[in-house]
Amino acid sequence: VIAVPLLNLMVPAGHALHVPTYTVTLMGKYLTLALLAVAVDLVWGYLGILTLGHAAFFALGGYAMGMYLMR
Repeated sequence: VIAVPLLNLMVPAGHALHVPTYTVTLMGKYLTLALLAVAVDLVWGYLGILTLGHAAFFALGGYAMGMYLMR
């Protein structure tokens, strides 16, 4: 996951394999949401336990990022 942005820096901007920065950040957001979905599915789907701990840490990170960006 970290290798994609680093490899993208080595490819010139006009090259066919160059991925725009917006697409890289969007894929990072998608992977983050997918990781949350898999974690909740494993805990709730297989164990039958509804846990709000994943959502609490996810919300706390979103709140902290929002406060950081508002400065």
